[in-house]
Amino acid sequence: MEKIFQSKLKTYLYYSILVFFLIKSIFFLVSSPLKGYANNFDANRYTRCYAVFPADNSLIEKAHSKPIREYEYKGFFDNPLIEYDFNSCFVSSELIFQFPTFLYSTILNEKFQLPSIGIVRILSIFIFIFLFHFKNRLTTFQKVQILILSFLISDPAVLLYFNTFYAEPSGIIFLTFLFIILSQLQISYNNKLNFFLFFFAILLFFTKKQYSPLAIVFIGVSFFYFFKRNRAKRKTQFAKYVTILSITLVSSVLIYNKSHYDDSFIKEINKTNTILGFIFKYSKPTQIQENFQLDIQCEKYFGKNWFEGEFWNGHPCPEIMDISYSKIILYLMKNPNLFFDLTHQALHETKGWINFEYPQTEEGKLEDRIFTLNHQIIELQSQYFKYLFYIPILIFLLLLTPFLRKIFPVKQYLITIVLLYLSFYATIFGDGTFELTKHLFVFYFIFLYFYFSFSFQILLILLRETKFQFRKPS
Repeated sequence: MEKIFQSKLKTYLYYSILVFFLIKSIFFLVSSPLKGYANNFDANRYTRCYAVFPADNSLIEKAHSKPIREYEYKGFFDNPLIEYDFNSCFVSSELIFQFPTFLYSTILNEKFQLPSIGIVRILSIFIFIFLFHFKNRLTTFQKVQILILSFLISDPAVLLYFNTFYAEPSGIIFLTFLFIILSQLQISYNNKLNFFLFFFAILLFFTKKQYSPLAIVFIGVSFFYFFKRNRAKRKTQFAKYVTILSITLVSSVLIYNKSHYDDSFIKEINKTNTILGFIFKYSKPTQIQENFQLDIQCEKYFGKNWFEGEFWNGHPCPEIMDISYSKIILYLMKNPNLFFDLTHQALHETKGWINFEYPQTEEGKLEDRIFTLNHQIIELQSQYFKYLFYIPILIFLLLLTPFLRKIFPVKQYLITIVLLYLSFYATIFGDGTFELTKHLFVFYFIFLYFYFSFSFQILLILLRETKFQFRKPS
């Protein structure tokens, strides 16, 4: 009887914490002054898809200066505020979460509040969590993973993006879904759950280009699980699954080719920021010329990103567009010291989890008294962050040992560590250190998730061992 009571009490406490995180998040999103980042050009890629703009026309050109509360559907055609064509819309799974507000404004011809998009996003996460509970029997480990993810999502550093038109929130949402599903697949595999892993990985792939490498990891994991678990099944059933997966992948490639992710102008900006503005900034000119044989006039632009150089009227060093990323990788392999210098420089330049380069409220900056892990990250960066950045490599190697594979959910942590470093290096070698804090937003989410989760697992093992030792004499 006592055990049943304790079990019910734990369940009640668990759901109470989840509801607390949900209510806390909603209160933050709807509170005054409006909290959320100002929407700049990147956000316009998505607002244009639905022809949604600030209700006050005079604020359209000022959207980058502060978050704006009221938006409405302005119409696609014969609108002097927008020259609409398909190229002005950046195809992204982020548009899923913006669609309800667009539909509301279009059908009812009404204005909508920006926090309504934030509410759609946060409800999507918690509805998924509760449905997942309903469909699956979860272990203590999985429940703690969900609590950790809910705790991180309710942090103002994350919620500030929820009240915007950026694609960062969808990256966090789909990553959360994937981490939760992954934890369940390790306990009890089934094909349906693996298809959901594959499906959400595809959606993550289409959030924004910087997150596509993370999605590819999950797609690879999904295929690994599928082939490992289904090799012995009947050929017809196996062929059916392979056909479904293949059609989905081919469809995704076709959509990708039509989604403008390979826009030549964006490529030019990203390559300039990465190669000219970051890698060459910390390289020796002799090393650069030995490996890339650039025109001599390029040297005076080493260290300038696209925006600092103001290259709108013509690129002074167009040869860098011919430098492939394979050449860059080979160059860094030849110069490993440079690779670590670039890593340390990026770690030094990032300024925490909250992006203070953008206004965070209608009145300017977020209040200092609001609890956020951003304060702890900034403290770590001044002392220990560099060490914490490299520790997962050691943990990765230890997890490969037979002993730890017996007591740890090894796959979960190995994959998380791969994602951790992939999210970091895909950022700094995808767009240099331009807007680094914004671009490392998902990296910090994975970083915190890994350390919270791994620390809990160590604690759980210690408690089990202590309990065992305590009971052994009896």
